[in-house]
Amino acid sequence: MKFDTRFKKPKLWNLAVLACVCLAAVGFLARDGAEKNAAAICIVLDCFFLLTFGLLVYTFWEQLKYNPYSYNTIYYTGFALFDLSVLAAHVLLTVRILRYPSVYRWSEILPLLTGSAKNYMLLSFPFIVIFSVALCVSNVSLIRHEGKRFVNIFRRAEASAR
Repeated sequence: MKFDTRFKKPKLWNLAVLACVCLAAVGFLARDGAEKNAAAICIVLDCFFLLTFGLLVYTFWEQLKYNPYSYNTIYYTGFALFDLSVLAAHVLLTVRILRYPSVYRWSEILPLLTGSAKNYMLLSFPFIVIFSVALCVSNVSLIRHEGKRFVNIFRRAEASAR
């Protein structure tokens, strides 16, 4: 199976356009005061994170068609998982603002959004474990298939040192 990624590689130019549109919308809403339009700003940001997640997943599937073994597949998966965790945290914030608009304060944003890093770690942990086990199985299979040559044993020692 041969993959030619020079001309068919998926690109994420749409993401830059989406970010500029979102920034302009948030700037327009915040010009009258961010606290006054906090719910609208949060909804715009939720839409941005949701569309970003959709673009990353779509680009991941397109990348799999052209070269499933490239680093881009890992990048797109990692960024999509991170975006999903930020989206989950931000949706919680938006729901909180919509339900209790009088209680909402800007000081509550930071703890909720920094919790998205913890969510990202929890979401990515199963995938990291699966990837690590698959890497070990692949290395053992490689050594069995090619024999105990110095190069393969060196690669195994290098991988275990990391």
